[in-house]
This record gives sequence, C-alpha cells and structure tokens, in this order.
Amino acid sequence: MMKKELNKDIDNFLRAYSIKESTKIGNLRLEELESDIVFKAEPKVEMSAALKEKLTNKLYEAIHINSLGELVEKSISERGATNPQLVEITGLTEDIINRIKEDALFPNSIPIKNLKKLLRWLELEFEQTEKAIRKTFKILMEEIGSNQEYRFEVKPTFRRQNNSEQISERERYSDSRASKLYRNEIALDKYIKRLGELYSD
Repeated sequence: MMKKELNKDIDNFLRAYSIKESTKIGNLRLEELESDIVFKAEPKVEMSAALKEKLTNKLYEAIHINSLGELVEKSISERGATNPQLVEITGLTEDIINRIKEDALFPNSIPIKNLKKLLRWLELEFEQTEKAIRKTFKILMEEIGSNQEYRFEVKPTFRRQNNSEQISERERYSDSRASKLYRNEIALDKYIKRLGELYSD
C-alpha cells in the first residue's frame, strides 16, 4: 500500500511541476515533459554512494519478484536452518523441501498445511508468498509449453498410506493423470485462496 501511495505522490508531483513549467516550454505534450524532467534534468543534489546503493536495492526489490524457490531458499539461508530441522517443523520430506527450493514442483501440489507451516516459520508475508507462488507456477507452465526436457516431475508430492505413513519416492511421483490437476490456474487460485485463509488463522 505504501508503494502505491508513494507512486501516486510522485506522479502528482510530476504533473503539477509539468503544468507549472509548460508556460516556459511551449506545446510539448505532458507525457514528453514528464519524461524530460525525469530522465534529462541534472540532479541538483549529489547522493552519497551508500544512499545510491540503498535506493538501487530498493528499486530492484520493487521490480524483481522472487519465485517460491528463491524466496524460500533465501529465507532458509538467512535463518541458518537445516533440512532435518525443516522436516521436523513442517512434516515435509527432505526431497520435497529440496524441490521447493529448486522450483521443481508445482506449488499447489504441496500439501497446503505443511507449506503454511514452512512459510509461517520463515516469517514470510502472504502477499509476498502469493506473488512467488504465481511466478513459480508460470515458470513451470512455460517449461512444459516450450517442450524442454523437464528438470522436474509434475506429480503429486505425496499421499498418505494407512492414514499415517508416507509412500515411497517412486510411487509419490507415479500418477501422471493426477499431476495434471495442478497445471491449471483455477486450481492454483483455489489453493492460494485457501492458503490465505490458513494464514489468517
């Protein structure tokens, strides 16, 4: 919300400044005048190197959207967590955790309560997580569409056996028809909506 308000303030400032200056410049279109102000005007104040770096990083963060794998791997690294710790905390297998880091499975194929445990433990905000999930979904769909040799297997991550035991890794990724359930945006939207509800609990 703060970014939107900041962008609106900047836009309003540029328009007000452009209108004020338009009497001096003639018949330039407003958009052209705004572009001149932003890209051609000489800065009146020299920023320090530290401030330039800080603003550059902030701009990059605003523009760049991490995939789920990037977001999770970065957060895990910052917390110094190990896979065995994450297995205990989330109930996910080590193989699934690695696949999440690699963006090697569809996010909506991950058991939703276990994923929520992982994301909440990493203290990731839901808005940030949603964008990351959608980016990973897009990446995998593009890989399927381009007929690349898949670096991932789009299969259910795991099922329950006898209501408690997890089945083998080979069986876990064996049902190709079930995997197609995760390859559509309607299923993704429902998954994200439910994840948001769990976040609010």
